[in-house]
Amino acid sequence: VHEQAAHFNGAMSENVVVNNFPEITESLTISAFFMSESPVFNPIVTRGYSKEEAYTLFVLSKDRMMLMLNWNSPERIDCQANINPPLSTNEYHHLVSVYDYANHKIKLYVNGNYMGGCEYAHKIYKQTEPLYISSSYPGGKEYLRGNIDDIRIHDRALSECEIKSLYTGKDECKP
Repeated sequence: VHEQAAHFNGAMSENVVVNNFPEITESLTISAFFMSESPVFNPIVTRGYSKEEAYTLFVLSKDRMMLMLNWNSPERIDCQANINPPLSTNEYHHLVSVYDYANHKIKLYVNGNYMGGCEYAHKIYKQTEPLYISSSYPGGKEYLRGNIDDIRIHDRALSECEIKSLYTGKDECKP
C-alpha cells in the first residue's frame, strides 16, 4: 500500500522543501500516513522556517501528538492530544489535524479516530516561507526518522466522515 512512501533518515539534508506553497490563513487540514523508526519528536509538515512558522503537525512521542499554530507570537497554540492506543514503530498510522477557524476548533485524529482538541480563534500567520516535509526548525531543528506517504493539505476543515474516508480509502460520506 505504501510502496511510494518517502523515507527520511533523521538528518538535516533529509527533508522536502515546497516553495511557493499556497497561503492558508484560516481553516486548515493536514493529513498523512506516517511510520516512525524513532518514538520521539517526529515533525510531519511545517510551514515556515524562522519567526514565521505558521503551523506544524508533530508526533511528540508514541502517545502524544500536536498541532502548533503561530509559533513565536502571542497567539501561539500547541494543541496536544494523547494517542490511545499508543503508536507502534515500524507500522503506518494515519494522522490528521484540523483547524476549523469558523468554529474556533482544533481537532486531532489518528487512524480515523478523534484523539482530542483545543479551542482557538486566531488566523494563521501570513506565510512567506516554504512548506517543509519531515522537519521543524524553530523549536529545535527536529527531523523525522521514518516514512511519510499520501500527504494532503486542505484549506478547509474536513469533516469526520471525510477523515475516515482518507484513512480507509472508501468514500462513504453522503452529500
